[in-house]
Amino acid sequence: MFNETINFLLATLTAVFLITGCSPEDRTSGGEIEALYWHENNRYTAVTINADVVSNHRIPPWGKHARAKNVTLFTDLGPEEKSWYKCNWSHSNWNGADMDTAYCEMHIHNLDELGTADWSHGKFGSGATTRID
Repeated sequence: MFNETINFLLATLTAVFLITGCSPEDRTSGGEIEALYWHENNRYTAVTINADVVSNHRIPPWGKHARAKNVTLFTDLGPEEKSWYKCNWSHSNWNGADMDTAYCEMHIHNLDELGTADWSHGKFGSGATTRID
């Protein structure tokens, strides 16, 4: 009887753990951009300043698996508007980010605001993106 109770409790706790660990969590990132750097492909770094604290934000924030449909750069702001970005994605501990719903959009005035930056693929090489006019 005691073993059956312990087994039932362990099975119940394991099921609760698996169910809560599998459920996706909605995440968001964004803010006004002070500087935007392009590394390669769909990888950017946004620099923000909040209460005199400078922060760097990876775009996309969910990792290396960005596709063209996930990250979009818009040059649609008027001269009086501040550049900004917004990213939304769902994350689960089992599957990572849901690439079907994840997206990032960055809004700047023109491409002259986009700085170039370094990139690294570890032992497969590193370099820098350069702009060709």
